[in-house]
Amino acid sequence: MRARPTRFRPRFLLLPCLLAAICVSTGCSFAFRYAYNHADWLVYRKLDPFLDLNDAQRAVFDARFAELWQWHRRSELPRYADTLHALADRIETLNAPVTPATLDARAEPFTEFARRIKTRALPHAVDVLSSLSDAQVDGLIAQVEEKDEEFKDEFLAGDAEDRADHYADWTEDKLDDWLGHVTDPQQALVRQWAAGRRDHPDRVMQARAARRAALRSLLDDRRDADFARRLAAFIEDPSRYRSTTRQADAAFNRQHFLQMLARVINLADAEQRAHAADRLRDYADDFAQLARESDA
Repeated sequence: MRARPTRFRPRFLLLPCLLAAICVSTGCSFAFRYAYNHADWLVYRKLDPFLDLNDAQRAVFDARFAELWQWHRRSELPRYADTLHALADRIETLNAPVTPATLDARAEPFTEFARRIKTRALPHAVDVLSSLSDAQVDGLIAQVEEKDEEFKDEFLAGDAEDRADHYADWTEDKLDDWLGHVTDPQQALVRQWAAGRRDHPDRVMQARAARRAALRSLLDDRRDADFARRLAAFIEDPSRYRSTTRQADAAFNRQHFLQMLARVINLADAEQRAHAADRLRDYADDFAQLARESDA
């Protein structure tokens, strides 16, 4: 099965993004905690294909990342733990149908967590990016373009039916992880959702090309006085690089997904809800333990 399609996210933004990504990319407590405790190594593993930093730049990067990492461990992980424990309690004791609006509200704390880490990381990203040479910028853009082509080949190839099958397979797999098992009626909802997504690969690639061009323009002006402001805008509002039709597609697909997920949750039995709650509590306990290690 192919990996999940990802939104365009240039790897130089790993400073604010990697810590969050670790939280959903590992399957057991030991692997999860190990990955978090080795986030500095993982950053370099992801960063190296995009940027060949010199010794001075690497020293700046190391110092900035260490500061961000410690802040995240001490300040953010306890918030994550509390939020996941509360969410687990809600899932286990559901007594009313879930709606798309309910899911939107439950997602808001996680949106705020992402905002906080991006805001905290922005000055550090500015320090590193503003120091890049022209050759380093050229190499970064070339790598982003190469990754865009790989994305196209891996996730947008085939016909609409192939892509729908892929989305359905991936979603069923994740639901199985979270619910313990997926029933036939739930599986039917997922298949119906996947077949009903708006699927326009050309619009996706046009948006990625526009964002890549904006990145090029931004980095060409990396030593301007307003670079930090422009970088913040670039990170914060990816929809600005989409056409109106692509924005409409994205909005439709998001609402379509929430409707499907709400219906799947409403069909979940007590065993499935308990399984999801237990998994959330496992993650919450991991976050709490990692936070305590900052004082060790």
